[in-house]
Amino acid sequence: MGSDQCLYGGAFEVLAATAGRILPFGLYESRHLVNVAFGLLAIFACYGLGMRLGGPWAALLSSLFLATTPTFYGHMFNNPKDIPFAALFACSLWALVSVLQSLPSPPWGRVVALGLFMGGTIGVRVGGVILFVYVFVFVALSRSQAVFRAAVVPCFLAWVVMLPFWPWALVSPIAHPLQALGAITHFRADWSVLFNGRFVRAEAPPPGYLPVWFLNCLPEFYFVALAAGAIQAVRSSWASRRTMEFGLLVAAVVVPVGVVMAMGSTLYDGVRHFLFILPPLSVLSGVSVAHAFRGRGGIVLSIAVLASWASTTADMVSLHPYESVYFNRLVGGGLRGAAGRFETDYWGASYKEAVEWVLESYRPPVHERIRVANCSNRILTGYYLEKTWEQRQIFESVGKAEDPHLFLATTNRECHKGVSGRLLHVVERQGVALAYVFEVRRPR
Repeated sequence: MGSDQCLYGGAFEVLAATAGRILPFGLYESRHLVNVAFGLLAIFACYGLGMRLGGPWAALLSSLFLATTPTFYGHMFNNPKDIPFAALFACSLWALVSVLQSLPSPPWGRVVALGLFMGGTIGVRVGGVILFVYVFVFVALSRSQAVFRAAVVPCFLAWVVMLPFWPWALVSPIAHPLQALGAITHFRADWSVLFNGRFVRAEAPPPGYLPVWFLNCLPEFYFVALAAGAIQAVRSSWASRRTMEFGLLVAAVVVPVGVVMAMGSTLYDGVRHFLFILPPLSVLSGVSVAHAFRGRGGIVLSIAVLASWASTTADMVSLHPYESVYFNRLVGGGLRGAAGRFETDYWGASYKEAVEWVLESYRPPVHERIRVANCSNRILTGYYLEKTWEQRQIFESVGKAEDPHLFLATTNRECHKGVSGRLLHVVERQGVALAYVFEVRRPR
C-alpha cells in the first residue's frame, strides 16, 4: 500500500477483490457491483431505522429519500470508500437504536450485530471510531445499568473485527489507528478547490465549506421535511417518546460536520467524504414527514414534498449517469447555476462516455497507434481504451506529458482550459459541459 493508503482499512477492497475473482465480469465492473450492493445496504438500513422510529410510512419515506438523493445515488456506483463507509455507518446506527430500545437487557444478538457493524465501519475508515462515542454517551444517557453489555462488549468486538481488515493497524492495534485518525483530519492536499466561485486551499477551507455545499446539493424535499419535523416536534409530543433515538440521529448529522469545521480539517470534492450523514438525515426527514402528514397542513406538505421529489427525480433522469453533479434549484440554481461556482464532475465519471465517443467516432487513416491522455489517472481512460486486443492495436493510453494525440479533459480544477488543440467532442448534461475530447496533434 502507498503511504496514504495505510491510513484506511481494507474491508471493501477484500470484498471487491474477491468479487473480481468470482464474478464473470471485468475488475471495474465487479467493483462497481460491490459498490452498488453497499449503497442498497444503506437504503435498507434507512428502512429499518425508519421502521423503528416511525412505522411503515416513515420507513418507506426514509429509504425513498436516500435512494432519490442524487449525490448519494451518483456515488453508489463508483465510490469505494465513502459509500461502503456510509452503509456500514447507517447499519451501526440501526443496530445501536435497536440496543437502546431494548435496554436494560438488550439481546446478545443485537449487541453482537452492533459490534460487527461498527468493526466493519472502522475497517473501511478509521473515522468510524466516532461510533464509540455515540455508544457510550447514549447508553449512559439512558441511565441503564447494562453499560458493560450494551457499550463495552460491542466496542471491544468492533476493534477485534476491524483488525483483520487493516494490516497496518494489526501491527500496532492502538497506536496506528490513533495515528491514522490524526492524519485524516488534516490530510495533505496541496491543491486548490473551486468553492462558491473562487479557488480555496483544500488544507485551509472556509468554515462554511460543508454547510454551503449541503445547502446547494441537497434536494429541496429535505428542507421541507426537516422544517415540518421541527415544527411538529415543538407542537406535539411525538418526539418525546423517542428523544434518545432522535438525539442519536441528530448527533450523527451535526457532530461530524461541527468537529471538522471547528478543527479546520482538509476538505475537497464537495461532500463526498460526508456521505455517511445522508442516511441519518434521510431518516430524520422521512420520520418527520410521516408524522407531519397526520397533522394540520398535511395536504400542503404532501404537495410540497411530492413536487420537490418529482423535480429531483426528473433531474436525476436528465443527468444520468452523472447524478453526483446535481445541484438543487432553490439554492444552487441547478447544474447550470452551480457550474463555474462549484466543481461538478470531480470524480471523472464522464471520462467513460468520452472514451466511448473516441472508440466509435475517431477513425483517422493512420499507421501508428493513437496515443490518448487525460487530466487525471491514466487508468480512468486506459481501462476502456485497451479493454480488447483489437482496441489495443489502435489506441494506447499515455500520460499527459507523453506526447498524446488526443487529450480527454474534465472541468475539474479547470483542466480543460489548459489544453490547446482542436475540439472534437463535448460530454454534457443539461447544457453544461462535463468532459472534452481534444485532438492535440494529428496522428500519422
